Amino acid sequence: MRLILVEDEPLLRELLAENLGESGEHELVAVFRDGASALAAQVPADVAIVDIDLGEGPDGIAVAARWRAVDPTLAIVFLSNLRDPAVLLEVPHDSSVGGLAYLHKRSATSMTVLVDTIARAARGEVVIDPVLSRDIPVTSGGLEALTAHQRRILQLIASGSSNRAIADSLGVPVKSVENATAGALRSLGIDGADPSINVRVVASLTYLSLLSRVDRPV
Repeated sequence: MRLILVEDEPLLRELLAENLGESGEHELVAVFRDGASALAAQVPADVAIVDIDLGEGPDGIAVAARWRAVDPTLAIVFLSNLRDPAVLLEVPHDSSVGGLAYLHKRSATSMTVLVDTIARAARGEVVIDPVLSRDIPVTSGGLEALTAHQRRILQLIASGSSNRAIADSLGVPVKSVENATAGALRSLGIDGADPSINVRVVASLTYLSLLSRVDRPV
């Protein structure tokens, strides 16, 4: 799997480049220290790991949006200290192509966590760090239209959990998870039975969109 890394912090950039480059599953094809140099390059890759705050010049959102506009199949993994996964909504996304992920740097406690997130994004999934959507108030932004059960399932889907994993964690049948997901989307005016959409991706992006309208604790 070909990877691109965009990170302005020298020590973190060096550590990530060393560890990702040593993996037998990954080939680190390019490393950039700022947005300007990243935007000036055209490097074919499968996944880009991008910091958001890159200092002076274009930020990681601009870089990711430009790259995805050129190559919709490129998966994007944001690795940032910022606590706003709603930036994923600013990156072009088609549920049939490259995935999107947002991982807070404090959550990346091991390379295993980052590698798993990279793999999920490469499979076309939308993955939101569960730490960033935990204990969110639900009195605004559209979340109040959902039951607590529906909100919890959308949160777990957005964090990358499979239907089976969600069912096991909640102690319910897989069918219950599927029904709750469909019911949540119906409540939000989305036809989950539409064969042209990826239900899990749409559920993740819908949940993310709702979170973007809610005041989150810092």
